[in-house]
Amino acid sequence: MKSLVLREFAHRTEQRNRANEAGIRAAAVMLSLSFRDTSSQHVFYDHREQSHDELLSALVVSHNRQYQWLLAEVFEHFEDFMTDAYGCAGAIDSTIWSSKDLTSIGGHAGMPTSWWIEKARGLRGMKATVAASRLRAFPGISQVESRNALAVDLKVVLFLVERMRHLIVHRRGQASSADDFAEGIARDAGLAAPTQEIRDLVGQYFGNGRLNTTIHLLDHQLLPSDDGFNWHVEKFDQLLGWLLAYAHMVSARL
Repeated sequence: MKSLVLREFAHRTEQRNRANEAGIRAAAVMLSLSFRDTSSQHVFYDHREQSHDELLSALVVSHNRQYQWLLAEVFEHFEDFMTDAYGCAGAIDSTIWSSKDLTSIGGHAGMPTSWWIEKARGLRGMKATVAASRLRAFPGISQVESRNALAVDLKVVLFLVERMRHLIVHRRGQASSADDFAEGIARDAGLAAPTQEIRDLVGQYFGNGRLNTTIHLLDHQLLPSDDGFNWHVEKFDQLLGWLLAYAHMVSARL
């Protein structure tokens, strides 16, 4: 996906440069928007002209939207994993499950792991963060969430991506503000207000300018280093890596 977008970006940049060199000021694209009504007649409802710069900007927005939907899909798979992990935990120690969940499944003594997983998948309101809160009863999980070699609070990461997914699916990836988004994560984590670490973490995933309320998952270019290379932070890959690390950590403790 990235290589296709980069080729398209290079192509449109070349077209813009050629137009500028030739002194062409006309729009790069002229659109006439229409549809067929129920009598099969064309109804023209708008027209639009786009410059080369506008096309480049639209390409960036579209690419970011693709990453947003990829993240939403990734988190849905992660939620499935966490639900199954909760089922496995019940098979190991039924006291890990909440009393409400145990009541809903009825008799469970001696049931196999596959049965527990099936019952976990049928629970209402079983989100990844809910499963994580129950799995913290296993030794080591809570400690590794907050103190690990990744230097990030993985508990906060789960709330971060969960809220990102909600905005992507229901609000086209738009938050009222990055500050409000950070405050929501703090509430999820049981904090009265966001810590500076939470604000810094959230700030990495919002754009600037007209995109300052948009979840921004495109690569972030760092300043050139002394060795002459330009280094980038792969935002999507970073979030994906943290979720995989969390899943690996849970698997190792079940």
